[in-house]
Amino acid sequence: MPKPSLCDFCGEELDLGQEFLSRVEEEEFLTGSESIREHSAWTPSSVLPARLCEACRESIEENRRELAEDDALGAETARRMVRIWIAGVIFVLGFVAVVSLVASLR
Repeated sequence: MPKPSLCDFCGEELDLGQEFLSRVEEEEFLTGSESIREHSAWTPSSVLPARLCEACRESIEENRRELAEDDALGAETARRMVRIWIAGVIFVLGFVAVVSLVASLR
C-alpha cells in the first residue's frame, strides 16, 4: 500500500480527495508548462504545485481574497489622493486668480 501524501504546509495526511486533486494539479502543471522544459536546471519536483490539505487550501484562498481586497483599497486610496491633489491645485489657482483680480482693481 502506497504511503499517504502529507500537506506541504501543515504536514497533515491528505485524504483521498485532496490527494487526487493534487495529482491532477501536478499533471496539468507538467503537461501545460513548456517553459519549464526549456530550463534544464529546474527539476519537476522543485517547481510542482504544493500538495495541500483542505484547511491549508482554504486558508490560502482566504489570504488571496484579503490581498485582492487590500489592493482594491490601495487603488481607491490612490485615486482619492489624486482627486485631492487636483482639487488643491484648482483651489490655489483660483486663489491666485482672485488675488490678482483684486490687486488689478486697486
